[in-house]
Amino acid sequence: MATTSSLPFSTILRTVWDDLGELSVRLRSQSIIACASAAVFALIGAIPAISDNRMLAEVFDLMGTFVLVPFEIAIYRLLISGEAASGYRFDISTVRFQRMLGWTAGFWLLANIPLHLPGAVAPSDGAEVIISVALFALAIFAVLRLTIFRPAIAVDAPGAFSRIPAATPGLSSRRTSSPCCPSS
Repeated sequence: MATTSSLPFSTILRTVWDDLGELSVRLRSQSIIACASAAVFALIGAIPAISDNRMLAEVFDLMGTFVLVPFEIAIYRLLISGEAASGYRFDISTVRFQRMLGWTAGFWLLANIPLHLPGAVAPSDGAEVIISVALFALAIFAVLRLTIFRPAIAVDAPGAFSRIPAATPGLSSRRTSSPCCPSS
């Protein structure tokens, strides 16, 4: 049986508004760098010579997504642990950054590949519908499972760096518990 929240909706909206205000003040330079970098890759991808080539346009879209990873880590760390990042660094050598980059690439694939797959694989309209529904269900499943996992990586929570995510029941014999990755 589902339980309902005792918090009024206005309190939730006020909390979100306050967090956005804190992010805009404490991560101002990182947000400017992230948005400017993503905008540059989006503008390059929109150049007619590049946008006409589907593969090249997708590569620039992916690069624009990758430049946002340090900003995502900074947001998670600020909201969860109260730690404000001192700069916009690509710490490629850290496990945290590598995992976030990998999951970002996975989410990017999950968002973009289904757009091209039904027309490329399915010879009929019925098969396209089946593939689209199956991919949509897979996307919902993945997003729900990984919503807690990515912030857990950003704050180095126990269980976030195990071989198999702790949020996946039945697949891991070693389960850890933390505020970000509860075990059942």
